Amino acid sequence: MQFSETIGRLYSDGYRLFIEVGPAGMLTSFVTDILQDKQDVTAVASDSREHSGVRQLHHMLAQVFVAGVAFEPAALYAHRDIPALDLCAAPRPAPKAGIKLKLQMPELRVPQGWKPMHSLPP
Repeated sequence: MQFSETIGRLYSDGYRLFIEVGPAGMLTSFVTDILQDKQDVTAVASDSREHSGVRQLHHMLAQVFVAGVAFEPAALYAHRDIPALDLCAAPRPAPKAGIKLKLQMPELRVPQGWKPMHSLPP
C-alpha cells in the first residue's frame, strides 16, 4: 500500500515520467497499474532480460524523448565511427538475401560419329 501511495503522491506533485532501473521491469508494471486512469503518464523499464543493453537503452531514450524530455544524444555516439544518414535521400535497395547461383547449362560434348537412335519426324 505504501508504494501505491508514494506513486500517487509523485503524480500529484507533477511527476509524469517514471523510469525503472532494475533487472525485471516489475515496478514499471506496478506504476502502470496504479496510474492506469491517467493518460499523461509514461512508465519505462530500462533493464529487461529479453533484450541487449544497447537496444534497451535506445528504446528507453526514445520513450523518454517521446514523453517530451529534451536531451542531446551526441555524447552516446562521440567515439563511434557511424556514417551520417541523410533522411532526405532516396532509400538504397536492400541486398537480396539467399544463395547466388550461376544459371547456365554445362557444356555438353557428343562423341564424334554419334547418331541418335530415333530421329524426329519432319
